[in-house]
Amino acid sequence: MTRPERREVAAAVAAGAVAGFVSGALIYVLGGPVRLRSVGALVGAEALSVGWAVWLALALGLGAGFAAVAARSINDFVATAIQLTSRNDHLRAALQPMMERSALATVGVGLGAAYGLLAVFVYVLALAVGGGPFVEFGVVGAMTYGPILGGAYGVLLTA
Repeated sequence: MTRPERREVAAAVAAGAVAGFVSGALIYVLGGPVRLRSVGALVGAEALSVGWAVWLALALGLGAGFAAVAARSINDFVATAIQLTSRNDHLRAALQPMMERSALATVGVGLGAAYGLLAVFVYVLALAVGGGPFVEFGVVGAMTYGPILGGAYGVLLTA
């Protein structure tokens, strides 16, 4: 297993902060402050500030975990995406302009989306096993968080 370099971890944590803020803002706008307060209920406090703190702490932690996943696999995914876009006219038309600008960011969005989906799965599984409050907008937030995390990670690595 490839251990992530310091710059990869830093990029993933910074991307996690960006993605956490954007997805948290989405939860706030779509669901109102009550939805972020319910995130705080995961630690037993329903204050809005606690909800934001919990959401951002989760975002930073998931960002650090993403570094371990991405460091091992993102280069292989980029190589595969380049091969696929060179062989398939439809993929070439859709992805080549983005791949030319930043292959890491383009592939990072897809890898981040998969990571966000995994986070939702683990969250729902944990609720099934241990109980606790279900935060439906947390699912929306995680599905927004993942692609932003991956895209920002790719951009930060190429900067």
